[in-house]
Amino acid sequence: MTTLWRRPVTRSDVAPVISRFFVDLNTADPSTLCLLPGIGPSIADRIVLHRERHGPFSTLRELADVSRVGQSTLERMRPLAFCGPGTARAEIPE
Repeated sequence: MTTLWRRPVTRSDVAPVISRFFVDLNTADPSTLCLLPGIGPSIADRIVLHRERHGPFSTLRELADVSRVGQSTLERMRPLAFCGPGTARAEIPE
């Protein structure tokens, strides 16, 4: 029997759960943003800082304005992230 609470929880531990939920980029805290693929603590902090300075994101593509967020990161997080509240999941235009 595995006791999950005795070791740090990793992304692989929660991956099946994460795939069922979406992250609102306009309300998520840094720890929630870190659950997105390609987002670590420093980028999560930059996203929150950008949001505080420039207001909420209206599209996922606006994350490219955040340092160290590139096209590959946007593509990986696209199925799990949206810009809310009250908006549909953001899509990156082709």
